[in-house]
Amino acid sequence: MLKGWHRWTLRKEIAAQALQHTLLIFGCDGLAPIGQPRLRSHTDLKRFHHPPTFCTVVELSTTRLRLRPFLATDVTPAYLAFLQDPIVTRFSNQRFRKHTIASCEAYQQSFKANDNSFLLIEHRQDSAAIGTMTIYRTPQHGTADIGLMLGNRHYWQKGLGLEAWLAVLEHLLQEQGIRKVTGGTARPNIGMVRIMEESGMTLEAVRQRHELIEGVAVDLLYYARFSTQLA
Repeated sequence: MLKGWHRWTLRKEIAAQALQHTLLIFGCDGLAPIGQPRLRSHTDLKRFHHPPTFCTVVELSTTRLRLRPFLATDVTPAYLAFLQDPIVTRFSNQRFRKHTIASCEAYQQSFKANDNSFLLIEHRQDSAAIGTMTIYRTPQHGTADIGLMLGNRHYWQKGLGLEAWLAVLEHLLQEQGIRKVTGGTARPNIGMVRIMEESGMTLEAVRQRHELIEGVAVDLLYYARFSTQLA
C-alpha cells in the first residue's frame, strides 16, 4: 500500500514538472507540444526561448551612402516635398495622406521606445538627404519588414535604392540575428520589384487585384529572405 502511494506521488511530481518544463522535455528529441514548432536542436530551443536582441539605433555606411536614424531636425521642407511629389508616391499609400511638418514630426516620434527604426539615407559625396527606410521588427518571431522611399528623384536610376536596401537587409540577417526579412510592393512598381529580387529575396505571396493605382486593380507582391542559419 505504501509502495503504491509513493509511486502515485512520484508520477504526480513528474507530471507537474512536465507542465512547467514542457519545451525542455520535448526539445531533447526534437518533438514539440501541440501548438509549438518542431525544434531541431538545443540551439533552436535556445533561439526559440530568447528572441534576438538588437539596437534599434542603426547606422550604416556603404560605398556611396550613409544610413542613420531620422531625427526631428530632418523634417524639412525638402523632405515634405518628397512626400508631396505624386511621382515619388505613385505606388505608395502615402499619396492618400495629407503631410505637414507636424504630421512628419509625429511620425518621427512614433519610432521612439519601440522595436522599430526610421532611417535617413544620405549621399556621402554631397551629404544630400535622398530618401528614407523603415524597419518594423517582431522580435518574438525573429522577423522584420522593411520599406524604402527614394524621395529625391535626382538620384534615381543609379542603383542607390538597391545599395541602401542591401545594407539594411544584410545588417538585419547577419548582425541582428533576424531570421526572416520581408518587403512588399505593387506589381507595377518595377523598380522596387527589381530591388527585392536582386537582393536575393524570393516571392512568397501575391494578393491579387488588391489595390487601385490610377483606377486599375493591381496585385501586391510580398518578398522574403531568410538568414543562412535558418534558411
